[in-house]
Amino acid sequence: MKKAYKIAFGAGLVLAGSLSVGSYIARKYIKLAVKRNYKKYSNEKNRNATFAKKSPEEIKTLISNHTAKTNEAKKWMENVHMQQLYVTSRDGLELYGELYKNPNSKKYVIIVHGYNCNLEMMYPLGPDFYNMGFNVLFVDLRAHGKSEGDTIGMGWLERLDLINWCNLLIKYDPDCEIVLYGQSMGAAAVMMASGEDTLPDNVKAVIEDSGYTSIKDIFDKVVRAKVHIPAAPLIALTSYRFKKMTKYSIKDGDAVKQLKKNKLPTLFIHCSDDSYIPFPMVYKLYSVTSGPKDIYTVHGGEHVMAYYMDPKKYMDHVKTFLGKYLD
Repeated sequence: MKKAYKIAFGAGLVLAGSLSVGSYIARKYIKLAVKRNYKKYSNEKNRNATFAKKSPEEIKTLISNHTAKTNEAKKWMENVHMQQLYVTSRDGLELYGELYKNPNSKKYVIIVHGYNCNLEMMYPLGPDFYNMGFNVLFVDLRAHGKSEGDTIGMGWLERLDLINWCNLLIKYDPDCEIVLYGQSMGAAAVMMASGEDTLPDNVKAVIEDSGYTSIKDIFDKVVRAKVHIPAAPLIALTSYRFKKMTKYSIKDGDAVKQLKKNKLPTLFIHCSDDSYIPFPMVYKLYSVTSGPKDIYTVHGGEHVMAYYMDPKKYMDHVKTFLGKYLD
């Protein structure tokens, strides 16, 4: 009896220790992922490994295109009037945006950056959309750039912020036509917004580049990469803490569920060599979408690099797609 008791007691200690360690790891990675000013997960090692396999010509093309588009954006911004805009989120945060006005145009594109980035990183896209006749609104997502907030919503909280941005544009231009464009976490945000009943009818199309299927899926991918164990047990251990910390459940942020309710035309873009957001995710997202849809996949590249692989071809796809649904 004593031996059985000792075994049971020892097993209990091991279990308690495992739970404690697991809980600590989960809290650490949740805080790292969603709290502002915490050192963020870096994909640099995997990204460098991907680039190491590419030809010198491909690397040169990416760098050359990025440099050219960055310089083009700088000149464009010097000649186009910019208006600073602010909108208040539903939980009281002041969010920042920059609107580049295209005279006499009723078309607007809201350009949404990715995780741990800011609106300035999206400037290179501005001239192309402007030349297509769009007013261009760059926004800083909550807890990024000049926007307030200390908790990143991984697309789920941001989906409602995007609706607020849409409503602000409609307030000043009731007949406007709006396109939502996002990369990475911004892509997740626009996809999640597409399934909301409160998204205004002025929104005519969605473009997502390198988005993920759900917060749970991307957490699982990151945790596996960092600690080499499934994320589900760790997340389950701290689900209450996660919700208390973030004000939303990790199960809420599901682009697949939102896209099933989406009726808007949606263009899906992804690079085959994306080392951050698994390439197969784009096919799952595309398959569940209820509305009109198209897909543009780029062989090679890396995460959010489709544009810089061939900017003209990229924008030709975007222009052809949007031409079907906007006046």
